[in-house]
Amino acid sequence: MAKKSEGSIGGGGPILQFDRETFRDLKMKLREGTVDLLERYLGYCVDHHENSGAKGEKPKADEIVDGALQRLFNIDKGFQKIVASGKGKKAVAGSTSSGTA
Repeated sequence: MAKKSEGSIGGGGPILQFDRETFRDLKMKLREGTVDLLERYLGYCVDHHENSGAKGEKPKADEIVDGALQRLFNIDKGFQKIVASGKGKKAVAGSTSSGTA
């Protein structure tokens, strides 16, 4: 899971920090522009990792997507209420996707 890196929102480095966890495969489609930005953000994170002297593995694209979604889930107050209440139903990820947006 990615964690927010305190104090980095002002341009001091990537907002996310990465811990290695177990991932599950999920197939989905993203808009071309989103994929382009994801690749650019991954390059930004890798460059920062290399230039900051960080130890360990470089971040991967799936970790960036996971971290971004975790941040979204954490700041969406309505969703947090649903999670806390134990209500709300699951939908199979990708089951409502179409070939075009």
